[in-house]
Amino acid sequence: MPVDNKGVPKVIVKPRIWGFICTTAHPEGCARNVREQIEAARAAGPKATGPKRVLVVGGGDSALEAASSIAESTNAKVALSYRGDVFVRAKARNRERLESARKTGRLHLVLKSQVRQIAQDAVVVEQSGKLMRIPNEVVIVAAGGIVPTDFLKNVGVQVQTKFGTA
Repeated sequence: MPVDNKGVPKVIVKPRIWGFICTTAHPEGCARNVREQIEAARAAGPKATGPKRVLVVGGGDSALEAASSIAESTNAKVALSYRGDVFVRAKARNRERLESARKTGRLHLVLKSQVRQIAQDAVVVEQSGKLMRIPNEVVIVAAGGIVPTDFLKNVGVQVQTKFGTA
């Protein structure tokens, strides 16, 4: 058995892979690997495939994180609809990410707004008493801890609840 410079036996753990998961990973090595994957994804730039227009509804951390992440990692144009005029519940770092994404032109804020209709290729949003039709492909609702099922059904969305499944 190999020893270190103090005569203490070294334990050499050979990787044991199960599917794509290393079951013998050391936390430091695992953290390094995750950092390397993040760096590689950032270096690759935004994905060219996927929806071109996304609406995120909500004003909390989940909504801001979703909107910012999509704007940063895809070529989609993102709109964030929020009924308030200030993101009071969201953490400062999420507000900063949102502002950064907004400055790139890939994210548009629609504050003091309410979604009135969701159609196949667009959404209708009311803002300051005026209805706006926004071309759209995907809607993500991140509006609080209770899913607004009645609201979603009223605007024409078929609701499927998934508990821990995709």
